[in-house]
Amino acid sequence: MATNNFGEFHGEQATFVYLKIPLASASQKDSEYMLLSYIRNEDISVRFAQWRNILLVTAVIVTLLAALAMIFAHLFRLEQRARLSSILLADGLFRADFGCLLVNESGRIICANDRAADILKQRQHEIENRSLQKLLEQDQQWYESVRQQLQQNKVWHGEVQLQALDNIVLRFNIRVVGEGRDGYALISFEDISELKQVRQDAFLNQLLSDSAVATALLAPNGKLVRVNETFDQLLQLDGSLDHTLSELLQNDLDNQWPRIMQLVSTHGVWQGQILCQDKRPGCIQATLKSYQDSEGELSYLVCTLERAANVRELPGPRVPHRTKVMPELEDLENFFNAMSPDEQQRSCLMLLDISPEALLSHMSEIESLESRQQQVETQVLNDLPRGYQMATWQLGKIAILVPNSDAINCHDFAAKTLENLGQHGLADGICIGIAAYATGQTIEQFLNNAEVALKRAKQSGERNICQAFTRQQSS
Repeated sequence: MATNNFGEFHGEQATFVYLKIPLASASQKDSEYMLLSYIRNEDISVRFAQWRNILLVTAVIVTLLAALAMIFAHLFRLEQRARLSSILLADGLFRADFGCLLVNESGRIICANDRAADILKQRQHEIENRSLQKLLEQDQQWYESVRQQLQQNKVWHGEVQLQALDNIVLRFNIRVVGEGRDGYALISFEDISELKQVRQDAFLNQLLSDSAVATALLAPNGKLVRVNETFDQLLQLDGSLDHTLSELLQNDLDNQWPRIMQLVSTHGVWQGQILCQDKRPGCIQATLKSYQDSEGELSYLVCTLERAANVRELPGPRVPHRTKVMPELEDLENFFNAMSPDEQQRSCLMLLDISPEALLSHMSEIESLESRQQQVETQVLNDLPRGYQMATWQLGKIAILVPNSDAINCHDFAAKTLENLGQHGLADGICIGIAAYATGQTIEQFLNNAEVALKRAKQSGERNICQAFTRQQSS
């Protein structure tokens, strides 16, 4: 207080305020007086208690308002993010590879995406605000049926064909969201015209394959991939595809398969007659056609099997005369069975192969082989003695039944036949297999023995004539 002219200090009971005032006359020395005032602390608390309560209430209110502001700001941000996500989702949906339409409860199109405009071949603004029924070119009955199903199930799936757009077929998926005026329908659709056409083509191909002609689809190695019912019945497969064509038809097709594949790869087709086994008597005309992929590799083979044409049925046994080449081995078998046992015992079978591998490079087409076989058959037929019978066994192979002969005489006849063919330029590359008849043999066994001799003739260096040694097999 001595050093300051004014100030304050606090006590335990009160608060004091002082002011120093100098008072003196000119003749007197300076005199200082102190003005002192105080107020009790209790009086201050009483006076400011109401303001304290106001401050506390104000602080609480400000805190609550700040908290509410933060909550509302967070909710606003969440709503904005959700709206942005919905927009992005809708944008992604409407930019999909399939067409999308948004339709209100009255059937009016609200909006359409770019893909929908491309499929419907219209502009987006031309599609919007149009009636869905008119856009799809459907009658009122169809539209009411769809509305009824949407009211019951909220979902509808179906196909619609639009004649105005070249009869394209659209597959529709309609889903209803919401109720009443707030409801809308989300429609997605895609063009399935190509798929429809593929299904129709597959159906027609199935109808064509289920024909009277035995048809099979093969792998390049000859394994069965798919067969029709006629093929299954002809070869008695009972639905099993675990077979190869050479296994089913036999007749040495395993050894001939590389040659056949070479012809198919070169010319795209191969034809041949195949002698069937006991379960399938007669002769089968086989045709193989190739199917190549985009790279030119052989992918599949289409095989058709047809029985060779039968001669007209006549009363009694069919014993044809040597007026022409018998088209079926069944005719040769009938002729052989009509012979007496003694005549059968003194007969031989001669098998000519006119399509050796050495000549394949000189044959440009299957027709060349058929033409050469026809020339050989004609020449042999002209020189054939009376009582001899000739039949076509397969494409490229001729069977000749030689009566009243043994193996030696038949060998001489084969050599004379080659000489006659050589005079006409037809003996090049021809191989002959000879088999003498053994008691109890069937015509199939007779042919198999001749086939064995033919294989030996092909394996020999001369590629000429070979005779099979046969004897009666003991039971």
